[in-house]
Amino acid sequence: MRTSILIVLLSVVSLVLFAQAKPHISFTSTTYDYGDVAVKSNGDCRFSFKNTGTTPLVLNEVITSCGCTAVDWPKKPILSGDTASIVVKYDTRRAGNFNKSVIVKSNADNTPVTLTIKGNVLPKK
Repeated sequence: MRTSILIVLLSVVSLVLFAQAKPHISFTSTTYDYGDVAVKSNGDCRFSFKNTGTTPLVLNEVITSCGCTAVDWPKKPILSGDTASIVVKYDTRRAGNFNKSVIVKSNADNTPVTLTIKGNVLPKK
């Protein structure tokens, strides 16, 4: 009887541990502040992240909040412990304050993650 209880207990623990074996996406920062930038200046920024989970991380979709923002993101799986980055390109041709979001959807246990870019494009002098 003790052996049966031990086997059942070990089986349950194994199932719980296996069910928790997922990737986890950890960003260095989820906000990028451009500050004041000139019109038509470089609007690129980079969000670095690491897969701190135990299985490969796959980014399924990266969605911008408007057409003035474009993204470049890894299409291949990121292995456990590896790092990668998402490049966000904001169109700085229009003057004024901006606050935009980028939603990252993945197979991670903490999906989705929202990234934010903000700043002020100065008017042309």
